[in-house]
Formats: sequence, C-alpha cells, structure tokens
Amino acid sequence: MYAFTRPRTGDTFTVLVRRVNTDRMGEALRAFAPHADPDGQKVLVVVVDNAGWHVARRLNVPPNVVLHFLPPCTPELQPVEPFWPIVREAVANRSIGRIDCLRARLEYRTRNPSVVQPRIGFRWVRSIEQ
Repeated sequence: MYAFTRPRTGDTFTVLVRRVNTDRMGEALRAFAPHADPDGQKVLVVVVDNAGWHVARRLNVPPNVVLHFLPPCTPELQPVEPFWPIVREAVANRSIGRIDCLRARLEYRTRNPSVVQPRIGFRWVRSIEQ
C-alpha cells in the first residue's frame, strides 16, 4: 500500500498494489497528484524515506510533486509512520483471499479521518500545515 496523508485533517489517499517497486511508486504518485490538486496549480511535497523505490533514478515523479527525503535511519521523523499500525490492525490474524476483499477491509480504517488524524503527524506539523 502506498499512502498519502494530510496530517492536519487526516485525509488519506491510498493506492493498493500487489508489490512495491519503482514503477508502482511512480503510478501511485501519478494517481495522487491529480487527487490532491486537480488543477495542477500547487506544489505537492511528499516526505519519503530512502527506500530503494523512492530514490531510484528512473522513478517517474509528476511535475507538481517534490519528494523530500528524510535522513537515513530516521523513521521517527516520518509523520506517516504511525499510519502503518492502522493498516496492520485491520488485517492481523485474518486470511484475506483477494485484493478487492483486502481493499474493502482497509477502507474504513485508512480513509476515516477520525481514525487516522489523531495517530499521524506531529503536533507541530499539524499546527503549521496550510
């Protein structure tokens, strides 16, 4: 799952794929950009770690998206890191046979701002985001 969240509101956009790699990351960014800014007028800053598919030279990043790379080995600086337990809690100890069933299972938890917002971001990120 690729997830894009807005810490101030808890609004989340997710892309569920069978595996993560550079091509899927590019697809996720291309799906996210028009969702976050339909008019293409804003610069969208996406905070990422140094996973191989985030730093690959062949990663196709939309023109209005800027990737901001965190220093290596600093997951505590990633505002969205607490999002992943929300995902794991939805699927732990369950057998889910098809990706559409998985998508339905994750829908409530990952797209519900009242679930996501209290857990992501840092107080200072939520207070300065506009």
